[in-house]
Amino acid sequence: MTETTMRHLPLTVALSLVALPAQDAFQSRNFLPSDYHNVVQVDFHQLRETGVWDELETGVMKVLLGQLESGLGLQLSALDRLTMVPMRPEPTAEGDGDGARMSGPRTLTITIYEGNAELDVPDRILNDAGYAEEKIGQYTVRHRARWSDEVFFQPDPKVQIEGSTALLRPMLEGKANPGMPCADLMSLMSDRRDGLLFHAAIHLEDEEINNGAREMIFRDVEWPEGDAPQYMVIRCGAAGDPDDPNVELEVVLRHETESEGMAITERAVDNLFEKAMAEPQMLMLKPLLQGVARSRDGSDLSFQWDLGRGRAAAGRLTGLIMPLFLFGTTTREVGAPGAAAGLAEPLPVAEPPPPPPPPKPVKAGEKGKEKK
Repeated sequence: MTETTMRHLPLTVALSLVALPAQDAFQSRNFLPSDYHNVVQVDFHQLRETGVWDELETGVMKVLLGQLESGLGLQLSALDRLTMVPMRPEPTAEGDGDGARMSGPRTLTITIYEGNAELDVPDRILNDAGYAEEKIGQYTVRHRARWSDEVFFQPDPKVQIEGSTALLRPMLEGKANPGMPCADLMSLMSDRRDGLLFHAAIHLEDEEINNGAREMIFRDVEWPEGDAPQYMVIRCGAAGDPDDPNVELEVVLRHETESEGMAITERAVDNLFEKAMAEPQMLMLKPLLQGVARSRDGSDLSFQWDLGRGRAAAGRLTGLIMPLFLFGTTTREVGAPGAAAGLAEPLPVAEPPPPPPPPKPVKAGEKGKEKK
């Protein structure tokens, strides 16, 4: 993903909470790196099929949808699915000895856009003079050789892929690639694959990619060594009648082993809920947070919400996304993991200046003197 789309990742994650699954006609995983630990996948096709999209486009979410379209340079109505995978680059060093320093971007990313019609090349690519056409394998790509070396190409008129040249070059040159996630993600997703609507997986151990997400979310929480949560997975699922599914939201925190760390995590989550419900900006979330169900499965700690069907689900999701977005824009660390959850302190609001003092009353006999 380019620098532009990376800036819109928090919004993409928020919007993907409402996405429902599409058919895997294009094997996008063939262009994904193997053994990845982080992923965001948004599916818009079934979102439109269920009618939830119509509800979102007529409500307050319309502004946020417009911002996302502007950042991507694509109409969301033309997209069926978006998949984004960030990876840690192979380390390279500049300099010798003790003065050596790491060079290049900290994160390499691949983003795949799958459309329901032919996709036009976004203006942000066409108008960037840094891109030049070249041939890699059988593909004609637009290559930008900068500090973050990137390529953009279309293996199919309905598909666009962009991201790190280092990650994509082997696949472009014809190297066979299964594009499967790491074992932890495979096991986290496998038992719910059929009803999966959306998923975002974050490897909490990788502070380099996720900017210290665990420490940002769970401030001042301490676990015994090795007992902290390793992964966080957010996913939506559809159950029941395919024509009128019930939408469910789940957050899973995976630990290395079943240990006392799970109890520490659960208490920390309860504390986050209490803090959120105490914030005036988050009042709309209170009924949703109070309706949480929880369970344990081995070393997985799970929190689930029943969002209802159709219009009700869209309303609850809007009630979840909007307070998080609005409150997140008033924090010191806007865009940082956890900021939108109200974990950073609000910016101080300047007090308005005091009103001017009321005019002194003038006696009737003094009015004439003032005029002279």
